[in-house]
Amino acid sequence: MRTPRHHPSPHARHSAPKRRAQAGVSLIELMVGITVGMLVSVAAVGTLVYNRVSSTMVADTVALQQDAATVMRMIGRQLKQTGAVPVVNDPLAPLKFGYQDTYLGLPQGTPTPAPVSVDGTNVASGDTLRVSYTYNPNQAATVGDCMGESPDPTIPAERDIINTFSRGVDGQFLCQGTNQPNAQPVVNNVEELQFWYAVRDPATNQLRYFEAGGFADWTTVEAVQVCIRLAGTSGNNPTVGVASTGCTGQAVADDGRIRRVFRQVFTLRNLQSQG
Repeated sequence: MRTPRHHPSPHARHSAPKRRAQAGVSLIELMVGITVGMLVSVAAVGTLVYNRVSSTMVADTVALQQDAATVMRMIGRQLKQTGAVPVVNDPLAPLKFGYQDTYLGLPQGTPTPAPVSVDGTNVASGDTLRVSYTYNPNQAATVGDCMGESPDPTIPAERDIINTFSRGVDGQFLCQGTNQPNAQPVVNNVEELQFWYAVRDPATNQLRYFEAGGFADWTTVEAVQVCIRLAGTSGNNPTVGVASTGCTGQAVADDGRIRRVFRQVFTLRNLQSQG
């Protein structure tokens, strides 16, 4: 007797497990991903460095402009008053300005000439400018020297205010007032300080600019040109290798610091030649 064969139901048949496909990436895809990541990182770091350098340049430029404005304002304030003398209301008072010879009829004898209101020196390390004028003790406004100190009106010797501007050996802009034994630093990182003096040519009636010692009479000076070259403090200037120029047009090698040249002309209001 045959034993009937049992055929498994199709629903009960178990299929063999299938292998799962690999989910990894190929070496090329990995290298591409790493390269893209590195490019993004380099771009981010470059942007950060550029922003820092740019902010440093802007800060240095603003600082140089502020320092130059301080120097020009200090010198200009004194030059606008140079040569000023108080008006003498008493006709018998001693006359001492504008005269160098004996005049008949003056009860006080020979007048004493006033000091030259503008003079200076020309040296390689930096020019020197001296500005002087006479303080009027009767005026309402307060007058001070380059450091803001006012003279004592009760002391006749202090009525002649004398200010001296120069450049120190360590690159500082210096100011020395009337009652100060030593010059005081005002601005740092001054690489060059030059002064030119405008004198009118009698032949052409045109102003010509000279260095100190290039003309004979200081009383003929009608204007003063000031030039100052300042350097920044940061050495991260991106234009390394680009030469700049100084006050006289000379080439200045770039060491990574920002340099700026500032010029200004100040006209003398109290001309001694018309005294």
